[in-house]
Amino acid sequence: MFYNIKNFVLDLIFPKFCLGCQKEGTWVCPKCAQEILLVKSQVCPDCGRISKFGKYCLKHQKPHGLTGVLVAAYYEEGPLKELIHNFKYNHILEVGDFLGELLVEALSNNLTTGQDMIITAVPLNFWRQSQRGYNQSEVLAKYVANRLNENQSEPRF
Repeated sequence: MFYNIKNFVLDLIFPKFCLGCQKEGTWVCPKCAQEILLVKSQVCPDCGRISKFGKYCLKHQKPHGLTGVLVAAYYEEGPLKELIHNFKYNHILEVGDFLGELLVEALSNNLTTGQDMIITAVPLNFWRQSQRGYNQSEVLAKYVANRLNENQSEPRF
């Protein structure tokens, strides 16, 4: 109950405005959320040919390291770029839940049930993290790990 009262007071003093269209009430309004184009077909990160799970095609496979890149949505289209920018640089951490859901959806659509995976955060420079107060990739990684492990007794992040 205290949480709801606190949020109500904060919303009165510092109202939320959609980061896409500036409509008052939420960081991402339903109209702007629909404008975010989700990636339907994953591609090889080097040549752009359709590739299952965003893996490198045979021509571009590397003997060690990264095997592919899974992309959730198109960065340059719609309000996604603005959401990510505000999440990273303007300390609007609440946007992390929305972005995390995009990642969960992409992973759920591209991975098989029971497939083992490791979710980790990209380390942030010590000075940058102390300046921001958080590592945005860690916030997202924890959110995604918790959501994907909801059926398990203990999340593995």
